Amino acid sequence: MKHIKKKFLGKVRVSEEVVSSLNQMTVSAPPKATDLSGMVAWGLNDDNEFISMFQLKDGKNTYIMPEPDLVICLFEMGRQNAIRIPDLRKKLLSSLNSTHDTFVSTNDFYAAASIASTSLINAMESYINRIIPNDFRYEVETVKNTVIQNKKQLERNASFEEKIKYIVPQALQKVFHTTYSSQYDSIISLKKLRDEMTHMKSYSEEKKPLSYAEIYNMAFKIDYLKALNAVKTYFNYYTDNLIEPCPCGSDF
Repeated sequence: MKHIKKKFLGKVRVSEEVVSSLNQMTVSAPPKATDLSGMVAWGLNDDNEFISMFQLKDGKNTYIMPEPDLVICLFEMGRQNAIRIPDLRKKLLSSLNSTHDTFVSTNDFYAAASIASTSLINAMESYINRIIPNDFRYEVETVKNTVIQNKKQLERNASFEEKIKYIVPQALQKVFHTTYSSQYDSIISLKKLRDEMTHMKSYSEEKKPLSYAEIYNMAFKIDYLKALNAVKTYFNYYTDNLIEPCPCGSDF
């Protein structure tokens, strides 16, 4: 998979007439005392699109910056590391005659696996929360009562799997985990690895030295390229072409 097209978080294409009118306007900077906290800025790019902007503050100054889609940023970070892992795995197994080389390779493999799994699952979690409609209400009936949760409550309280299997399908009327069962299993395996890596446990049985061998073996068995394509499939299933190759043609 080649590197992907970076995108703005929000954009709206406008007509040539609107662009012409904007170019004829006189632009002046607001007074320094102007309170910008309640304002939303939009910029105009070279493709005649309004793009969403955000305020970047360094404690002294406020800068108006184009806002990238951070889901895509996270996915790309995961992609860059996932595509390295097959070679890192081979390098690790081919360096066993040298303790130093093996030690370096075990570190390099785990670092790439950690960044790939964390970035891809963080992208998944962010995207899932995004596509739940603001006005959506999720109802769960129990023996005693009916529990109704809004989007904000679902974002904080619902589990990753519950969102994928029940909440998003009900909200959007499209079911991923049965349509793409193999990809779903790959995503869940990657999620379990990410959780183990993020919350590494240090307990060891009596008289046994501390070891993270179990989690390293777990990381070593994952098919990262399959997981990468599974996450891409999930995104593009609910949002057409959210993940698409960059048209520049370069590969890195």
